Amino acid sequence: MSAKLLDRVLETPIAPSFTRIGAVVRSRTEHWTDLDDYDLTGRTILLTGATSGLGLAAAHRLAGLGATLLVVGRNPAKTDAACVALPSPTGATHTPLYADLGDLAAVTALVDTVIDSHGNLDTLIHNAGALSAERTENADGIESTVASQVLGPFLLTARLLPTLRSNGPARVLTMSSGGMYSTGLTVNRLCASGMDAVGIAARGIKAGDLGMVIAGGVESMTRAPFVMPKADAAFSRSSQVFDTTIGWRFVNPAMQAAYGIDSMPETADNVADDWQVSRADQDAFAARSQQRWAAAHATGAFADEIAPVTIPQRKGDPVIVDTDEH
Repeated sequence: MSAKLLDRVLETPIAPSFTRIGAVVRSRTEHWTDLDDYDLTGRTILLTGATSGLGLAAAHRLAGLGATLLVVGRNPAKTDAACVALPSPTGATHTPLYADLGDLAAVTALVDTVIDSHGNLDTLIHNAGALSAERTENADGIESTVASQVLGPFLLTARLLPTLRSNGPARVLTMSSGGMYSTGLTVNRLCASGMDAVGIAARGIKAGDLGMVIAGGVESMTRAPFVMPKADAAFSRSSQVFDTTIGWRFVNPAMQAAYGIDSMPETADNVADDWQVSRADQDAFAARSQQRWAAAHATGAFADEIAPVTIPQRKGDPVIVDTDEH
């Protein structure tokens, strides 16, 4: 089995890829060098999120191999404690640094400190991260997850690149714990959302970004909201309300003039009028489509495209759903 195929096998159920199983299997098939064979003496590594979990474990392993660590954390007390506990077989002095990566001003100050006092930096490891169930914003009004896990690391990397390049060969690494694998993506188009979700999943798999995706959807036009636009003038007392069940939410006059804003039902009527498509023609087309599906289903043409789902029952045998009811 090729290394690439084996990697897909590990990724498909997700869990093995992010456990010791994944590391052991990949180390053998990809012929990894044993960590104990590395000598990191003289290497200076900045590691974010190093006070617990993966970051703390990585800090101890890297320090034990002789590296000098710049330990970055939000909580000074925890950062100091983590730094003091690191091994130093070569006598290297590890340094605690304090910054919240979601605070861009703090990241800028961190960069200035590193450039001024640790110009020999040659490795940057992004490990800080968290998933919050509630939306919060930083002092700049930026959503906290985006600030701490996208903008902060980007700013830190961009500002430190000149230093890293001058000390090459340098490395920039980003750690991942797999938490994003269980996070869903909601597609809300009020129409064709399910089809769009399947399309997004298919493109992700084809591109190699995704291994296994559960995609689907259901439309509920009766729950489409009423929306109210901004006032058209300062201190205006007037307001409009638009029904978004069918059609546009807000009409752009320029687009309306260029393309029209007919809804799907209106467009269907227009097409039927322009091309003389009668109701009888439409019914015949729909019936023929259903007959073709029934014939394909009878021959098992779609059997390989349907993954059976087993539903346990409180009593009796489980129910197996392996047929498209439509």
